[in-house]
Amino acid sequence: MISNYLKTYSNYYLSRYTVTKKKFEEILKKKINKDFFQNKISEAQKNEFILEIESVIKYFKRIGMFNEERLLEITFQNYTNKGYSQKKISYKLREAKFD
Repeated sequence: MISNYLKTYSNYYLSRYTVTKKKFEEILKKKINKDFFQNKISEAQKNEFILEIESVIKYFKRIGMFNEERLLEITFQNYTNKGYSQKKISYKLREAKFD
């Protein structure tokens, strides 16, 4: 069962941005740590949410939010249209954390 906290934030984030699974996992961890240090959540909640990240990613993958092949095609095409060099495209794709 996914907590309301993570589901609400995930819906908000994924409705605005397209990201890879690994990048999304990183974003969720940063959000949880940020809220913990701002005293919005307790340490017990923080640990619970971190353990729950895997199920959140599985849930959103099941409903089709992570089509990485299509995202890779679009991203690559976008960078070539902008005239990026091969080295810069390679760097940007590694930064996006594609599988």
